[in-house]
Amino acid sequence: MGGAAGTGQGWHAWLVSDAPRSARQARLGEIYRFGRALARHPLALTGLAIILLLVLVAALAPLLAPYAPSTQHLLDRLQAPSARHWLGTDELGRGLLSRLV
Repeated sequence: MGGAAGTGQGWHAWLVSDAPRSARQARLGEIYRFGRALARHPLALTGLAIILLLVLVAALAPLLAPYAPSTQHLLDRLQAPSARHWLGTDELGRGLLSRLV
């Protein structure tokens, strides 16, 4: 029967209200409007997804990188991509995948 926050009009009306009753309602309304505007632009949404993926990879880098990025293994230098080093190694034997992550 009653909508969000007792307005009787639903969440959408509560979020896009021209006269928000609290700072919380105003802030949530701004976030809601931004999300709706972003959803109308698929290229912007794709860019946001890429940025979020990069931030996630950076945050999980210690778990994703198979080797320490700065540790040198001179016997493994300049190797082609393989099961051990997915992107190969550089001139100092460092795994390129670990360095890229």
